[in-house]
Amino acid sequence: MTAISLPSSSIGAVAGGEAAVDRLPVLRSTQANRSIPEEFEQTLASAYPARSRDVAAGLRGEGRWPGSGIVWVVREGSRTHLMDGPPRGVRLGR
Repeated sequence: MTAISLPSSSIGAVAGGEAAVDRLPVLRSTQANRSIPEEFEQTLASAYPARSRDVAAGLRGEGRWPGSGIVWVVREGSRTHLMDGPPRGVRLGR
């Protein structure tokens, strides 16, 4: 899988003129979604190596951006909350 940045973006530009591109899947914490990392853990870990805790902190501006990783959200009523790390029972991203 190849990812490219938006041509207008200067975020993450590196020497040589190419932009660094990271991937950020945002998964809702549901039983079905929590089963996916268990089944495909090795594949997902190679594509999204950053710890979920570090990615969430980076999104909140509380830490350095760690690169490609998965974050999880919880839906409560009409509100959606970014989790600090993977849901209980999910090893990927720990």
